[in-house]
Parts: sequence; C-alpha cells; structure tokens
Amino acid sequence: MTTSHFRAMSPRFHAGVSLIEVLVAVVIVSLGVLSVVALQLVSKRNNLDSQQRTIASQLAFDMIERMRGNGGANALTVYLNESPHIVGYKNAQPAPACSSEATLCNTVETARFDLWEWAQNLRGASEQIIDGAQVDLVGGLVSPFACIEGPIGGTSGFYTVTIAWRSSLSLPANADPALACVQGTGLFGDADEFRRVMQVRAFITN
Repeated sequence: MTTSHFRAMSPRFHAGVSLIEVLVAVVIVSLGVLSVVALQLVSKRNNLDSQQRTIASQLAFDMIERMRGNGGANALTVYLNESPHIVGYKNAQPAPACSSEATLCNTVETARFDLWEWAQNLRGASEQIIDGAQVDLVGGLVSPFACIEGPIGGTSGFYTVTIAWRSSLSLPANADPALACVQGTGLFGDADEFRRVMQVRAFITN
C-alpha cells in the first residue's frame, strides 16, 4: 500500500518540480531583460551627454572665431558687456541684420548680431519641431547659459567663453572657481550635480 501510494504521488511531485523550475527561469529571464533595459537607458543618457558636449565645444570655438574676426576695442567691449549669462540675448533680432556681406555693418553692430545669432544657436533654433502652434527647439543645448570674459575695455589679451548646460546625469559636486559661470545658482541642482561646462580660452588682439 505504501509503495502504491508513493507511485501515485510521484507524477504530481515531478509536475510540481517542473513548475518551480519554470518560475525560476522566468524570474532569471526577467532580471536579465530589466538589466538590458537599464543598460540601454544609461547608454542613451551617456550618448546625449557626449552629444551635448560636442555641441558646446563647437559653439564655444564659434564665438571665439567671431570675436577674432570682428576685433577692435569697441566690438570686444560689446561681447563682454552685453553677454553675461546669455539665454536669448534680447530675443528680437537686432537691426541691421549682419548675416550677409551685402549688409554693411560696423564692428559694434556686427558684435550685437553675433551675440543674437549665437544665442539662437545655443537654444537650438537651427533645428525645430513644429506641432501646430507649438515650436520646439532641438538643435542646441538643454538649459544653456554662457559667459564671455576678458580684459576690461576690450584690450588685447586672453578671452574666455564658458558654456554651461543641464545634463540628465547626476555627478558629485565639483566647484571650480575657473568655471564659475552660473555656478551655485541652483539652476542645475542644489549642488550643481547636473551642471556641465565647456570652456575655451584664446588670445585675441583688438
């Protein structure tokens, strides 16, 4: 009777073991899928961070070249005095529009147009997604700010272009007096943990 009872229960016992094995396999596969998804998310964030840094580098060098090509104390003074924390730079396009050689602009007018055009590039106006009345700027940086520093009076010397933007990745706070543009303002987290900075320094003659 005992042997018969054992044989009758054996299939049920084996069936229970198979179900447990399936459940364990499902859990293992689920953990693997979740790990892959998390890895892809981190990879996308890192790729975006790298892309933003490339854009910031191009824009910083672009402004340095604009200043070199439009030298002179008056023009360099405009770059310095009207640029602090550039976001939209007055938003409205200045007149005259110095966007072509056909328009005659003096150095001061060119400097103001440079700052306006550069501000549009920072915000990403070169690439737009239009959905009805909504226009999203997608070709620039996320929450960009910029500072231009140099000798008072626009004299010859070293000029620094600093660009700060917001990353989606949090990093330990790393305060640096040399990269003080909008530092400690709370715009990039309480400890600037989302703040990224690109800085270019070059000698410019007036």
